[in-house]
Amino acid sequence: MPVIKQSPLVMECEVVDTYEIDGFKNYVCTILNTYGEENLFDEKGKPDYAKLKPVLLEMPTYKYLRTGDVIGDCVKIGKAYGTEILKPD
Repeated sequence: MPVIKQSPLVMECEVVDTYEIDGFKNYVCTILNTYGEENLFDEKGKPDYAKLKPVLLEMPTYKYLRTGDVIGDCVKIGKAYGTEILKPD
């Protein structure tokens, strides 16, 4: 499998579904393998997005967004199927 050497993280994916909305083809994928620099993974072997700060392309605005900042824990912000909503720390 070819891997781009300049990329700090590479995910090998398998397409499990496709659908089209407003002329854009969308793909639903399953991640098969993840390759990357060791310092970009947490102690469980999962990508650490705070270190990686991936870039996303948002549609339909065609803007690139930098991610990686943690803004809250979903379990602390609200309860699943509950009515109580708590404010983030």
